[in-house]
Amino acid sequence: TKMKIAISGDCLSVFTSAYPVRGMLLELIKQRQDDLFIIFYTQRPRPKMLKSFFEQLHALPNVKTRYFKWNRYVVGLQRFLTLSNYFPIDNSYDIFINPSYLEYVRAFKGVQIANITDLSILHSQASIPHAKIWKLQNKFAKSFYFRLKDLNVVSISEYTKQDIHRYFKRVNTRINVIYNGIDDFWFDNHYIENSLTNQYQNRAYFIWWGFMSRRKNLINMLLAYEELVKEKCEVPDMLIIGNIAEHLKKEITPLMERNAKIIHLPFQEEYVLKTLVKNSKGLIFPSFYEGFGLPVIEAYSQGVPVACSNVTSLPEIANGFSFLFDPNNRIEIKEAFLHLLNFNKESNSPLLIQYARQFTYKKAAEAYNKLINKMV
Repeated sequence: TKMKIAISGDCLSVFTSAYPVRGMLLELIKQRQDDLFIIFYTQRPRPKMLKSFFEQLHALPNVKTRYFKWNRYVVGLQRFLTLSNYFPIDNSYDIFINPSYLEYVRAFKGVQIANITDLSILHSQASIPHAKIWKLQNKFAKSFYFRLKDLNVVSISEYTKQDIHRYFKRVNTRINVIYNGIDDFWFDNHYIENSLTNQYQNRAYFIWWGFMSRRKNLINMLLAYEELVKEKCEVPDMLIIGNIAEHLKKEITPLMERNAKIIHLPFQEEYVLKTLVKNSKGLIFPSFYEGFGLPVIEAYSQGVPVACSNVTSLPEIANGFSFLFDPNNRIEIKEAFLHLLNFNKESNSPLLIQYARQFTYKKAAEAYNKLINKMV
């Protein structure tokens, strides 16, 4: 065995519509077959939908699991206070990695790498209970982490890296940009034919998918779409896929219910989603804040055009292939819908697909691999 690598594993149980950490880590472990990965967990139930992922992860021959002796609440408090005394790693380990969050083990003298996606909580863009308390905690914790010279931080976009330098006065950590990958199923040629996908196969519609929170700016999008429908008779339907955050239900549900051209579906199985995206007129993505914006690359992978906000990381990730608009300007959002209708798929889709192929789990793991080799 070349190296012994400790992984902070609780982040792997997070369930969202897309979570690239899991795919990247699987690829990284496969690429470093001579190294031993010890994944540390607290004792807690895992989401049933992630059963196959954990079976695949724990079946890898160079993976072992360990559990903290402290319960999840004690560990959670230690993490909240940036203490990390619960982490039983010593100098027999070569590297500590938290592949999703900022974390630092004070007693450990080896290489430490931690990830950051964005500063959404500090910019009051996170939709979480007790947001003011979490904002204070985040400011305290991140101020501590970014002052550390022996912590290596991985940012998922150049925007997030620059945002860190703008927000914090003292940044001593090395910040490395490693872009997210999207799931491998987006790149295969498999599509689903069932009653749902057949229903929309020959039907014109725009699409949006994800978790509906306030920072996704769906209110402005739906109001702009409503105005567009009133102005033009032949506007495609609007298909929205995903669950609604509790704080948004009272506002967004009436908007969707009063317009027959807006269709809301719950989260779909991955190949159903891919098929619906493939057959759409394009993605409208009006977020106020994104650290990366996975749906942009997912849409590109299907040769589908994108119109997205001109703020935060989105212009960087869209890379000149999307129609950009001010997320606060409904006139511009209406123009974005019309832009998607004029997209020439025959000539432009191959460019989108080629660009999207840069964003795979394998590529992300290769970049992580290079960083590890540079650090040790």
